[in-house]
Amino acid sequence: MDSNDNGPKDSDFLAVLEPGFLRALRLAGDELYVFDREGTILEVNDHACTELGYGRDELVGSTLFDISTRQTPESYRSLLRILDEDGPQFLHGHSRRKDGSTYSVEARLWTAPYSGESATWALLRDARGHQSLMEERDRLISLIENSSEAIAVASPEGQYRYMNAAGLKMIGLESVQELAGKSIVDFHPEVEHRDLEERILPLAREDRWEGELFYRNPKSGERIPCWMKVFSVRHSRTGRTAGLAVIARDISAHKVAERQRDRLLLLNEVSRKV
Repeated sequence: MDSNDNGPKDSDFLAVLEPGFLRALRLAGDELYVFDREGTILEVNDHACTELGYGRDELVGSTLFDISTRQTPESYRSLLRILDEDGPQFLHGHSRRKDGSTYSVEARLWTAPYSGESATWALLRDARGHQSLMEERDRLISLIENSSEAIAVASPEGQYRYMNAAGLKMIGLESVQELAGKSIVDFHPEVEHRDLEERILPLAREDRWEGELFYRNPKSGERIPCWMKVFSVRHSRTGRTAGLAVIARDISAHKVAERQRDRLLLLNEVSRKV
């Protein structure tokens, strides 16, 4: 078939379907918007009006830039190029209500005809619950990164995938990239390898293990006494072990204090016998 034939195109088909399709979208539980190539609002549904606090007549004819906190004419032109070249997109952003308040949204955008002209269609969903999860995740990441304890994640087989800054410093590494291909066992003295492989890691895969071990700096050979916890991280749906978590606390200072205490006790015992 000739590539320049005048047969029906997808866009013609969508144009025929548009009235019924639009009626269905108007009843959708998500916010519906249709924008022209300049960002002018051509169509909205009732849910969008309710969320933004505008009447339909107020919204139609206004612009995307009036209701979005992030989109500008320049960024919208860039978005159009992406939609034209790569197809539908998912974005996160914030919408601005008539009273000036804002709320988090996730949007699905695509291009399709509207009244015979190319337009951007958008379905927006309130993402405040998603935003809360994102904020909780960020707080957790900050807590891990700023912890004074070494915190690491490994595969079920014991291959390191991540370690926080305190852990990297403890074992003398500059960056997490230096963990590539390394296992939990690799950062311990050889005398501990067999116990780790045959007892500790199998126990951790099933549930957890806790006790005293030495981290070994691979560059200097220095041994750092640590109180370590290794436990299974399970998949939320299957319950299977998805990985291992490692938490280690440097107890060097505690060991020094113990030795000083033991020396004092010994001196005291000797002095009593003199």
